[in-house]
Amino acid sequence: MGDRRVAFAVVLCEDQAHATLAIRYLRTRFDLAPRCIRVQQAPPSGGSAEQYVRQRFEKEVLAYRKRANSLALCLLVVTDADTRTVHDRVASLEDEAPRLPTDRVALFVPKRNVETWAVAYAEGGVNEEVDYGPQPAQRIREAADRLAGWDSLGLESIEHALFEATNLDRF
Repeated sequence: MGDRRVAFAVVLCEDQAHATLAIRYLRTRFDLAPRCIRVQQAPPSGGSAEQYVRQRFEKEVLAYRKRANSLALCLLVVTDADTRTVHDRVASLEDEAPRLPTDRVALFVPKRNVETWAVAYAEGGVNEEVDYGPQPAQRIREAADRLAGWDSLGLESIEHALFEATNLDRF
């Protein structure tokens, strides 16, 4: 297949904060234009956002596989671990649709929530069990920039996301 960089991306996520992080990450890391990123976000009043992501995961993985051979495509999934572990949340998605070794599919699972990453990158030392509440979009974008720069801060969930990000480099 040769060396193919990412030209198009699909984001599956729970909310606007996740979408902000994912879009900024993809634009920073792969220099993607906004028109090259399609976002599938849970409806604001549609019940459990985690459940939305989990239930759509299989559909998005199958859609990705149909188009991946003809496009330099990736799928980035962002879902909060909430009070569960990162491993538990990843396992719940993998139960819906196991990934193949060649899939350019990455799972970003912030422990507690994505706002934890925003506070960690902005202020340092955080407790991943604490809910830091809503954060300004600018903080989320800055967190995405630091994540794209491979800055882990030693947090388990960020280190996991950086490991997952290597899936996007597959050809």
